[in-house]
Amino acid sequence: MHAARRGLTFVEVIAAVAMLALIAATIVSGLSFVDFTASRDRARLAAMEVAHRVVLQFLDNPVALPDPSLPYDYLNEQYRWVLRLEILTDDLDDKSAASRRTAKVASGTSIDEKFRSRLYRVTVEVYRFDDADAVATGDPLAHLERIYNQFADRNDPEREKQRILKTIEDAFGQKLEIPEAEKNTNRKNP
Repeated sequence: MHAARRGLTFVEVIAAVAMLALIAATIVSGLSFVDFTASRDRARLAAMEVAHRVVLQFLDNPVALPDPSLPYDYLNEQYRWVLRLEILTDDLDDKSAASRRTAKVASGTSIDEKFRSRLYRVTVEVYRFDDADAVATGDPLAHLERIYNQFADRNDPEREKQRILKTIEDAFGQKLEIPEAEKNTNRKNP
């Protein structure tokens, strides 16, 4: 009688090692995909934060925006941003008399359109900064649009006045000087 064999043949060992290698490769590729996805999501989140900061700074003080040709540093990464400003003008639909807004590039509109429309759309796109690429190309990491009323700054009348003056100055291409109003207008005359 033949005794029962104990152990594995060479072919069985090779098959087991091959299966373990396939399982290990699948796990490693899955982990690298998760790491790549997390890295991409962190970059998109940081780019969206850069876009928010640029929009807020534009709304607060458009003159003090950083130079868009220089890198914007955030979380040890460098980004490039592009800002577009458009005026939303009224278009009346003849059939329903409904109003809808059409975007026009702000620099190419008349002063009359700027004052009649009042609503602007600010669009910021954020890209990775590349020293070799002077112009932002490819798909943006972040795209953010905000609509705002250029004259609605009820919290700070002085800033509202400055914004209106800036719009007029841009339209006419020259600096305007407005005399300061009396400080005590509520004082009764004796």
